[in-house]
Amino acid sequence: MKVTFPHMGNIYVTAKVIFDRLDIDYVMPTLRNRDALEKASAIAPESICLPFKIILGNLMEGLDNGADTVMFGGGHGRCRLSYFGDLIKETLEAQGYSFHYLFLDFNHFDFKEFTETFSPLVQGVGKIQITRGLLEGLHTAFAVDHLYSLSCRIRCREVHRGDTDAVMQRFEKAILCAQNAGLILAEMREAKRDLRAIPLKKDFKPLRVMLVGEIFSACEPFVNLEIERKLGNMGVDVYNMLGIGSWIRNRFLGSVFPFIARDDPIKAAQHFFGTDDFGGLGMDTVGNSSLARKQGMDGVIQIYPMNCMPEIVAETAMPFVQKEEKLPIMSLVVDEMTGEAGYVTRLEAFTDMLEMRRGAKVISR
Repeated sequence: MKVTFPHMGNIYVTAKVIFDRLDIDYVMPTLRNRDALEKASAIAPESICLPFKIILGNLMEGLDNGADTVMFGGGHGRCRLSYFGDLIKETLEAQGYSFHYLFLDFNHFDFKEFTETFSPLVQGVGKIQITRGLLEGLHTAFAVDHLYSLSCRIRCREVHRGDTDAVMQRFEKAILCAQNAGLILAEMREAKRDLRAIPLKKDFKPLRVMLVGEIFSACEPFVNLEIERKLGNMGVDVYNMLGIGSWIRNRFLGSVFPFIARDDPIKAAQHFFGTDDFGGLGMDTVGNSSLARKQGMDGVIQIYPMNCMPEIVAETAMPFVQKEEKLPIMSLVVDEMTGEAGYVTRLEAFTDMLEMRRGAKVISR
C-alpha cells in the first residue's frame, strides 16, 4: 500500500516521521500547489469552503502520483468537516479514482481507533517499532509547533529583517528532502539553534496579536497567505492558538488524559453562549478572544474560510467580546479569490490602529 494525505500546516513533518519509522510507503502532495487547488475547485460542490478544495486537490495529486490509499480524518457535528470524509470519497470516486480509504473519526479518536485505522499499513511491523514511531510522531508534533512559535517570537524582534524567514525556508526545504526520521529531527534541532543565534533588538516591545478561528485557515500558510510571516515582518508578535500540537493535546490526548486538556476557553465562551459547543472550534475562538487581554494581547485576529458556519456564529459574539474586554478584534474571511494586496492593507491598518491605541494609553498615563 502507498498512502497519501492532505496538508494542514506543518502536519506533514509529523506524518513523515511516523511513516518513515514504520516503513510506510507514501506520496506527499506538493506544498501550496495552486494548480491542484484550481483542479479541485472545478469539481468541488458549489459554495464548499476553501479547506475542502485544498484537501481534495492534495489527494487527487497524491493519487495521480501513484498512491493507492487515502488517509483522512473527520467527525460528526455542526461543522461541515463532519461530512468531508464521505464527500471527499464520493467526489474522488466520481472522478474515476480507485483507492483504499482509511478514515480517522475525530469524535472517537483514541489510541484504539488510531491503531485500528493504521493496521492495514503496518502489517508485519513489530509492536515496539509501532509504539516508537507513534511516540516520535507525537514528540515531533509538539516540537515543530514550538519551532514555529519560536520563529514568531524571533521574527518581530530581529535586527536584520529576513533572517528568520531565511532559517525557516531552509528548514522547510531540508524537511522535504530528508529521507528518514532521524534527519528530520536533526533538522529541527539545527533550525532551533539557528533561530536562537539571530541578533535581536534590545528593549523592543512588539505588538502582541492572538490568532484564532478555523484551524485549517489558521494553520495553513497557503490559506492564510502566510499571515504569521507578514505580521512578524511588520514587527508584530503573533500567538497562533491553533497549532497541530495544541489540537492533539486538547482533542486527542485530552480525551485520554482529561487533566491536560485546556478547557478555559470553553468556560470563557459560555459567558456569551448558553452551550458548550456549536460546531468546529467556534467556542475556542470566542473563549480565547475573551481571555486575550488577560494574557497581555494588544488585539485579536479571527480568520476563517468563506461559508464556515461555526466561525460565522463565533463572529456574532465578537462585538460583545470587544466591548466587554476593550480589545480590538478583526475578522478575516478567506477563499481562493482573496487578493493579497487588500489583505495586506487590512493587516497594516489593524497594526497601525493598535500602535496608535498603545500610544494613546501611554500618553493618558
